[in-house]
Amino acid sequence: MDEPIAAPEPPSNVSEELVDELDSLSAPELRSVLKYVRSRVEYLEAPISELVEAGPDEEIVRIDEYDFYTVVVKGQRCEEGCEDCPHDPHVYVVTIEPNLDGERHLHWEDLGGMLG
Repeated sequence: MDEPIAAPEPPSNVSEELVDELDSLSAPELRSVLKYVRSRVEYLEAPISELVEAGPDEEIVRIDEYDFYTVVVKGQRCEEGCEDCPHDPHVYVVTIEPNLDGERHLHWEDLGGMLG
């Protein structure tokens, strides 16, 4: 005799409202939600080093990841005709901070130039 398949137990740290909403979805809708959830987790867990990009006339010299921040060393050239270029690279501490709308952005704190 075939036994009925038991429904999965929802995680205890998810609200009942969310569980009820998920339980009301069809399999195709759940697949779409699953795809979204996976990309949302990747977005939230992306290391800062993957989000850092060099701007115009900038060069990323080095990136060092730590638990709660990242150190980025960037070199930048001035406008044409600057006799002092290239200048010493600048050191930045970069963290991820949420905006009021819930999106994340990089916060750059300039620690100054490196002698070298």
